[in-house]
Formats: sequence, C-alpha cells, structure tokens
Amino acid sequence: FSGLPGESLNVPYNAADIYGSTSAEGFGLTIAEAIAAGVPAVAMDYSAVTEVVGDAGILVPYKDLIDNEYDHSWAAVDEAAFADAVIRLARKPAMRRELGSRGPRRVAQMFSWDTAAVQFANLGTPQSVEVAA
Repeated sequence: FSGLPGESLNVPYNAADIYGSTSAEGFGLTIAEAIAAGVPAVAMDYSAVTEVVGDAGILVPYKDLIDNEYDHSWAAVDEAAFADAVIRLARKPAMRRELGSRGPRRVAQMFSWDTAAVQFANLGTPQSVEVAA
C-alpha cells in the first residue's frame, strides 16, 4: 500500500478479512497497520513479527533458515502450516472477529510513542538481578 496518503491507508485494511505475511521483517509495520485496523494476521513466527502479531493473529513456524552474505539468516515459512492457518481463519468468522478485536488494543499498548519513550528512557538503566544462593 505504499504511496497511499495516510487518510486512505486504512481503506484496504478495512476491506480485508485476513492479513497474510510470509516475510521476516525487522519490525513488521504493515502487519501492525493491519492488526491496528482490526484485521487478524497470519504470519511467520520469526524475528520481530512474533512480537508484533502476539495474540492478534496466528503465528506459523518457519521451515528453513537460509544463510546469506549479510551474516544473518533469512527464514522461509512452512507453507502447509501457513495455508492451514489461512483456511482455518477463512472458515471461522468468529475466530477472525475475536483475533481482529485484539489488534487495535495490542498496537495501542505495545507500539505507542508513550511506550517507546518509556522504553527508550530505560535503556542503560541498571536492572536488578537476583542471584541464586
């Protein structure tokens, strides 16, 4: 949806029943946009995608890790598990509504500027560590 003005961005998400992503993005902005609009996501349980989706969708396993020249691994989704998750959501409208209802709250709580500011302010703050005797 790149290139859409901000006020139009919500239109395609609101027209969707399910948002699917097989990528292993560094953050997953499009996934966050979709779940913020109340669309449940089906995505790969890898990288930051896991944190973004949380309880607002279905996470499916990756099948393969692919080494690359950038010294980190790319992941390939388990296609059968991904298809099963999409089919399950397509056949269960109540499940879609339930997962979709969690997205706006999740994004507001987890990814607000206020939350980011608190997390940023706490960077470098020593954390107490309990040591077992």
